[in-house]
Amino acid sequence: MLDDASLSAATAAGAAVAEATTTEQWWFVRSWAARFLGRGDLLAELEHLKRLDLSAAAVRQAYDPELRVRMEAALQTRFELLLEESTGVERVERAVQLLHLAQLSRNTYATVAGAAATGAVSPGFDEGAGAPASLVGRIPSEATPFRLRAEAALLDGPPSIRVLAGSAGTGKTQLAAHIARRALRDGSADMVVWVNAASVDTLICGYADASAATTEHDPDQPEHSAEAFRSWLSWTDRRRLVVLDGVPDTVDLHGLWPPARPNGRVLVTARRATSLPGGSGYVELGSYLPEEAADQLMRELLSHGRRDDPLHIAALAADLRQGPSALATAAACMAHDGLTCAAYRERLTRLAGPGGAGPTRDAVTAGWWVAVEAADRQCAGLARPLLELASVLDPHGVPIAVLTSPPALRYLAVRRGQQAPEAPLPATAREVLDTLDVLCRLRPVELDSGLAHPAVRLSTLVQTAVRRAVPVASRDALALSAADALRAVWRTESGRPQSALCRALRSGADLLTGHAGEVLWRSHCHPLLFQAGRNLIDAGLIRAARIRWDWLHARLDQRFGPDHADTLAARGYRARVRGASQDAAGRRHQQASGSPGPSHACPPQWIPRVRRRRSGSGSPAAHEAEALGVLTPSAIPAAPPALRPGTGSPRSGPASGG
Repeated sequence: MLDDASLSAATAAGAAVAEATTTEQWWFVRSWAARFLGRGDLLAELEHLKRLDLSAAAVRQAYDPELRVRMEAALQTRFELLLEESTGVERVERAVQLLHLAQLSRNTYATVAGAAATGAVSPGFDEGAGAPASLVGRIPSEATPFRLRAEAALLDGPPSIRVLAGSAGTGKTQLAAHIARRALRDGSADMVVWVNAASVDTLICGYADASAATTEHDPDQPEHSAEAFRSWLSWTDRRRLVVLDGVPDTVDLHGLWPPARPNGRVLVTARRATSLPGGSGYVELGSYLPEEAADQLMRELLSHGRRDDPLHIAALAADLRQGPSALATAAACMAHDGLTCAAYRERLTRLAGPGGAGPTRDAVTAGWWVAVEAADRQCAGLARPLLELASVLDPHGVPIAVLTSPPALRYLAVRRGQQAPEAPLPATAREVLDTLDVLCRLRPVELDSGLAHPAVRLSTLVQTAVRRAVPVASRDALALSAADALRAVWRTESGRPQSALCRALRSGADLLTGHAGEVLWRSHCHPLLFQAGRNLIDAGLIRAARIRWDWLHARLDQRFGPDHADTLAARGYRARVRGASQDAAGRRHQQASGSPGPSHACPPQWIPRVRRRRSGSGSPAAHEAEALGVLTPSAIPAAPPALRPGTGSPRSGPASGG
């Protein structure tokens, strides 16, 4: 006989699952319900998933309230039977799990059941509150099947700032995403902020987006908006979780850490944690334990409808060093090609064994090449060249528009012709999309189609493996094609410098510059580098623009000399951004009041220098100001008569290449 609290929990959970069939919460709810009903049996869990989906489809198609009531009653009965099978502490734990299941759909039944079982209203369901938690940013979708790591327990509770560090492919982002979704569901946070922090640029823009949702700061000033958001975090009483995902090294967060507050939590995923704020926590996330890896690989195979010998599964998991990403890719490839674990291990040996003919001697890397080979066979040799383009861009998001641009298609056609002469030479955007679909199924890449401009994400492990395997003779063509592709898309977005697409293009340009070597600087500076710098200015990222133009000018001056057209153009932009950073507030005030702005008068600090230039005592600052193209003789106030030079006039005219 069940007590009232257990009956209430079963009732609430049954109602929650039935209610969720017609909501966007269904995919979360069904997974939890199947896991609860399966009680650790993978086959039973999959069977329950199928039944739940069939029932939900019937409810949605029939629009019959009676069907939903019948589904609710059937689920309630199943939950009650499971509770009756348990006693004591185990029954209480199962009842609590059912309450959590009920909270997934955030309906009123969860409030009633929570109060009945615990004697208090559960977090996130305060009396009269009812307001759901808000989300700023986009949380990555959950991997299927998702495995909750034991390290998750170390990320709860104090301290308020925690860093989750580990190498690529260990599941840091997935674990952080699970914690963020849980905070949205269980009401432990009033607001969840998810920020791509792969670079300072994207981090500041993410903060600015959050500022737009929480403050009234001017969105045209992202750097000031970011500061306003961090200031807001320091005094607000709203409970929040801020996730900074994809930080290369925590030292990059110097001066950008969210403030530590009792009512706020900060979770950072990072490759390296060489610098941490005082009082913060650190959790290292590595590969699975051997038994976890074997179990996860079995789950992955079952999700594709496949089974195998447990001993062979364990051996393959060991070959792949228990890496979460490598296991998922292996299962997808085996399902795609109909391979057993033993046959898949033979392919790994062929590619990575002592006498292997493949591009690697590492089994994990060989696993990626198995996937690429499978995709190439199906896509007439287009998969590998497509991954080559993605390998020199930002792994957190390569816009599909870049991969389908004319420069990209030309590169794909040439490379496919080199690798597969029998394939037709032209490459079309439709073929690229079809190839991306195959690569997504095989797991080397993930497609994020929920954005205004869909993008492709891939692991840095995949990027590194593909990039190293590019033939030396093709590397310059790859870098130039990627640069041309970025620039081609940028032209279409020139009027929206703060858009998410421009952020992705800037990140791609930064990564490409590091990978390209000298090819972007041979006879002249590639226009992409100027485009990236101009876009920073147009987007209002003045500090970042100053750093970029200082660097670009120094690089061009060193390579081509001070009188080269590109060097002069960069010098002009450097002067422009220096003036903007020194007197940005004054410029905005002048423009708002209608008084002459920077296109009519030079900054006051330049006037004495330009006067000296007129009298013949030129200085680098004066040359920079004039190269900017806004300092004409009429724009410079006249000097007092005693100081006015008798001869000489300033050089005028804008720099070329701007």
